[in-house]
Amino acid sequence: MLGRPPRIAAVGAGVWGRNIIRALKYLEAEGVLELIAVVDVREDVAKTVAREWRVPHYATGLEDLRRFDVDAVTVAVPINYLPEVALKAINEGYHIFVEKPVATKPEQVERIIKAATDAGLVVQPGFIVRYDPVAQALKKEIMRRGRPTYMLFKRLSARPPHRRNVSVVFDLMIHDIDLTGFFVGWEDYSIVSAWGVSDEVGVPQSVCASVTIGDTHVSFIADGFLPVKVREVEASLPDVFVRGIFTDRVVQILSGEGMRESKVSGEEPLKAELRDCARRVKGEEVPNAPTIRDALNACRLARGIEDVLKLRSEPFRG
Repeated sequence: MLGRPPRIAAVGAGVWGRNIIRALKYLEAEGVLELIAVVDVREDVAKTVAREWRVPHYATGLEDLRRFDVDAVTVAVPINYLPEVALKAINEGYHIFVEKPVATKPEQVERIIKAATDAGLVVQPGFIVRYDPVAQALKKEIMRRGRPTYMLFKRLSARPPHRRNVSVVFDLMIHDIDLTGFFVGWEDYSIVSAWGVSDEVGVPQSVCASVTIGDTHVSFIADGFLPVKVREVEASLPDVFVRGIFTDRVVQILSGEGMRESKVSGEEPLKAELRDCARRVKGEEVPNAPTIRDALNACRLARGIEDVLKLRSEPFRG
């Protein structure tokens, strides 16, 4: 077990990478970890971000971190590069926190699992939504009342141009696929149907999918076209109907006695998941943290949905 706060480098200093750096600095102030370096292939970006956040070192490649005595890295690079960078970090001997979806092919995640297992390293995927207070509250209701008969997930928002080259299944829907496993486990599943709309080059931008997991029916709606932000979950439990509205931090419970609505609160999800990763790097057991095998299960289901997708193409609307 590591007897000091882990020394961490942040790999990737784009929009989300900078958000991770911000959260790491808050945790550093609490003594949870030390943020040692910023890594980005663009040297000017790495240098600027390191200076802005008062990080002592910057680099343009993982191989440059050897001289800084780093224990772990966070990986926030474009989706297509995630598995490559994650494997390289493992080969360099670092524990890793890697952003979702980790990879878009199950065999890529399997390679990461094997490399990390062989090296005895922690790999934690960045499934941030399960740390949201709404998700935590819904999980408690399910644990208390029993398994849902069905669940409906809605995740809608206009995606920025740099993310439109990735299927909405692996960019947006993957969060709700992970939540499904978090809520009801990863029993044998069956894909009932999947339909969607692609852009002119065939990338799915809006997808509706229906699956069964054990005796729970699950529907997913993910839309990257609409200029509105919707993040909701509905579930039919044995004695109540529950709805989680993530944008408002509200949980509604409907029963024969009427509706009860409550606001929920908690630590910022990004800080919470990075805190868990630091604890795991130190050797602590963190039972509810997502594992790389969760990422494999989510990737398999997402890939299965893509394999049966029936798409029609239309010009992008935003």
